[in-house]
Amino acid sequence: FGDNILCDDALNVVRSDFNADKCTFKNTFADAFDSDFCTGKVENCIFETIGNDAIDFSGSKIEVVNCTMNNVGDKAISGGENSRLYVNDCTIEGANIGVAAKDLSHLTLNGIKMHKTVYGIVAFVKKPEYGPAHISIENLKMKNNVVFHQIELGSSLTLNGKLIEGREKNLAVKLYQ
Repeated sequence: FGDNILCDDALNVVRSDFNADKCTFKNTFADAFDSDFCTGKVENCIFETIGNDAIDFSGSKIEVVNCTMNNVGDKAISGGENSRLYVNDCTIEGANIGVAAKDLSHLTLNGIKMHKTVYGIVAFVKKPEYGPAHISIENLKMKNNVVFHQIELGSSLTLNGKLIEGREKNLAVKLYQ
């Protein structure tokens, strides 16, 4: 999927089961891969020069394995609206936000390498009808990130077994202004 300069998403999958293997998303105007209310697996994929989110899942249960995200304009990995994401062995190189959990979503990550993000990890409420989000990460390697994490009050991050309770207020306003 390349050189998408006129459309919102390069690929949008809705209410489906899918398996995306060995796909390349390059030079997209907005989101590269957007999935709403789906189940599936994204593996061995490359996301390069993405205008908005590399992968954005809402109301979905997804496994992401061995993917690379480079030069992402907004979020490399985003889960919202009660999503469950299981992310293993992925590399993020350059993004505004590395990993984002929103609105009752639970993200479980292992073996993540993250370099050159403004915000490494964020968890917050964007839509008040949902609620706080949670992220659990094991084996995280980070380098040259401006802000390690921003966790909103009520949301949480568990990093290598250590619970980090959110303290930020109105984080969505801060991230989207």
